Order: sequence, then C-alpha cells, then structure tokens
Amino acid sequence: MHLAAELVVRLRAERKGLAALALTTNPSVLTAAGNDYGFERIFSRQIESLVAANDILVALTTSGNSPNILRGVEAGRARGAYLVALTGETGGALSGKVDLLLNVPSRDPQRIQESHITIGHVVCSLIEQLACG
Repeated sequence: MHLAAELVVRLRAERKGLAALALTTNPSVLTAAGNDYGFERIFSRQIESLVAANDILVALTTSGNSPNILRGVEAGRARGAYLVALTGETGGALSGKVDLLLNVPSRDPQRIQESHITIGHVVCSLIEQLACG
C-alpha cells in the first residue's frame, strides 16, 4: 500500500500521478475471492481483471513460496505483464518464474521486509526521476 501511494501521489517531485494499486487493500474483494475461489486465488482473480499486457506486476514475499503469490504471478504472465518479485534469500518457487528477481540475502523475515521497503523506495525514486525527466 505504501509503495503504491508513493507512485499515485508522489515521493518527492511534483508530477502527474502514476497508476499503481496494492491488491491487499479491498477487504470485500479479498473475502469474496477467498470464499468463492480459495485463498490461493485472492490475487490471481484481481490480476485477471486489472492487469493488461505490458503492465508491471510486483510481487512481495519473504519466502517466494506463497501459493497466492505464485498464482498471481502465473495470472500476470498469462496477461502479458512484466513480472518482478522481491523475495528472501533463495527466491523460493518464484525463482525462475519472474522477469526480474530481487532477492534479499537473508532468511529473517523482519530483515527481508525492511529491505523490501528500502528497495521499493529506491525504485519509486527512479520511476519518479524517469517520469519527470
């Protein structure tokens, strides 16, 4: 949510908003998808309806093994998205399934999550520089 907000609103520069959405923010969609399709499809169902070819899909997971993330990435691939994953040490099952894997060399979920937000801020800053460029 935080990183999507940095893109939609702004990080530092005054610029037009950029399209970004966190798939974890709508409880009605999450519970409906979970109830109707199972927890493993809470992201893939949203991706099927929202993602278009050439969109960028970013998956954040400490293990790289979460079934709901794996299915989301599969749905993104089917839609023609460019796939990025931020993971922990090995990348888990996501390793080799994405176009860009940014794996933090740690097995400690806390350190991995802290690194993910730092990486996210760096990426948002680069995107903003390109958008304002």
